[in-house]
Amino acid sequence: CVFESKSDTEIVLQSYIRDGEGCLARLTGMFAFAVWDSVEQELFLARDPFGIKPLYYQNRGDCFAFASEIKALVATDRHRGKMHGPGIADYLTFQYTLGDKTFFENVRKLMPGHCMRVRADGSIRIREYWKPRFDKVDDGEEKAARTVRELVRESVKNNLHAGVPLGFTLS
Repeated sequence: CVFESKSDTEIVLQSYIRDGEGCLARLTGMFAFAVWDSVEQELFLARDPFGIKPLYYQNRGDCFAFASEIKALVATDRHRGKMHGPGIADYLTFQYTLGDKTFFENVRKLMPGHCMRVRADGSIRIREYWKPRFDKVDDGEEKAARTVRELVRESVKNNLHAGVPLGFTLS
């Protein structure tokens, strides 16, 4: 691929053009994105496995909207932010809304590690593309320490590639 900028956005787009939904298997880090697939006549949306980047959506039947912030959706809603009792109850109980709920009746969040296809006819399909593995490994403390050290090194190395200045903290 020939890129016109140093933006990682171009990489995501070219990866989607080449591999479709399969691009998600190779993306690492935090992301939430949407791509209009003119060939398939559908909107493809995806959110990173840990949900670091938010992605909210509204399906009002005649209109589908999405944004990285709820206030953008509420501002365009005919019902102007009608409150969603179960979402508020979740937050008051857990300081988090469970599942795809939000504070607003017509606004949902795309769950971490999920992707969504919205067809031009209005049909929606949501799929979980990633979930954590909880394999029990008993390799001893030394090997576990080496593995963690290598994973941290790899993570730092992968995150040093950026088109903007970097800073980090570790606690």
